[in-house]
Amino acid sequence: MEEQEEQVDAKPKDAGWRTTAIIVLALLLLAAIGAWIAVEKFLEPTLVSAIPPTDGQPPDVEDPVPDILDENVITFPLHQQQLTLQPVGEIEIPPLVSIIPVLAIDPQDYTQEEIDAELQRRSAEFDTIVIMVFSSKTYDDLKTVEGKQRALQEILEAVDARMGKGRIVNVFVQEFSLRF
Repeated sequence: MEEQEEQVDAKPKDAGWRTTAIIVLALLLLAAIGAWIAVEKFLEPTLVSAIPPTDGQPPDVEDPVPDILDENVITFPLHQQQLTLQPVGEIEIPPLVSIIPVLAIDPQDYTQEEIDAELQRRSAEFDTIVIMVFSSKTYDDLKTVEGKQRALQEILEAVDARMGKGRIVNVFVQEFSLRF
């Protein structure tokens, strides 16, 4: 008789544990689905180019990237940079920017191998240019499309001036986030 009472007591404990586990898993699944929906809806990436649009679009359009890449242009992503920007007003927490710039290079009369060697050799120098340009900016400088384009234009001009082979025709952004 005592054995039956112990078995009866054991079953509800196991059932309670299983029910709790199912509820926790269901809540985790709902949270994951909610996070996925939030990312898809609110954090859509937008491309920004150093070259402003030339087709008469107003500067605050959703996608101002002109289609200038032909089959001869080589793209080369630089390293991701996560930087602290200049403080804004009386805000104590400085804004942060995360960026992965991508160089678009016209190889001119050089081979792919020569361009790749030049880019690899100067990669750290180009990363430093990105760091210096964005570190000198404030949140207000980068919150508009025009501000981002000005920063990318600065990078384009500085990198192109140092490029020994080929010519930088544009700087694209593969990833960009600006936050406090």
